[in-house]
Amino acid sequence: MDNPPALPTSFPLQQITAEALDRQYAGLPTEAEAKRLTKKYFSIPKELEALADLLVQDSRVLYRSFEDLARHALYELLKAYYDSGYPNSQLGAELEYEHGIRLQAYRAARRKVLTESMHQFDDELDAARRQGDWKYIVDHLGVVESWIKEAPTESVKHNIRASAVQSLAIQAAVVSLLDMAEQEGVPKDVGLTAEAWREALEEWQGDL
Repeated sequence: MDNPPALPTSFPLQQITAEALDRQYAGLPTEAEAKRLTKKYFSIPKELEALADLLVQDSRVLYRSFEDLARHALYELLKAYYDSGYPNSQLGAELEYEHGIRLQAYRAARRKVLTESMHQFDDELDAARRQGDWKYIVDHLGVVESWIKEAPTESVKHNIRASAVQSLAIQAAVVSLLDMAEQEGVPKDVGLTAEAWREALEEWQGDL
């Protein structure tokens, strides 16, 4: 049996990374791009087809069809070659520039979703602050901490932190929690939580 052809060592393919997963939008054509798409026909093994179908149907991805997945996969493969220097520095420069702009728009939309989700709790936080309900504030801050901890990528973590820093309700709640911690009967852990959040907000502010 003949040996399978080896990939050129001078153009190594890159591994799929979290950043590549964040670029799923690359497979979703805009309305203008959809009018310029070229049809290509090819065959794939049934095993790959089954796996692709599962992925496309997964609600955690952005793909609406197999074509979206295929376009993204092709984009990542060509990008890997391009990033490795093939065939020259001008290859795909305009396409890379356009996708960079789309990436910024995509990330801005994701940040907006996180910010809106954060603001849904503003009224409850303000009410808890006025009523001196330290338990609700601590519980809510714990929820935000879990969002950060469970975020799948560092970029999502950064967006959640940024939304927390920009939330006036969270800032006011942390300040009030510091005052509540001095009251008699309030557990010492409340003060530790408030101080940790005060320091975290200051640190995250510096990262923006």
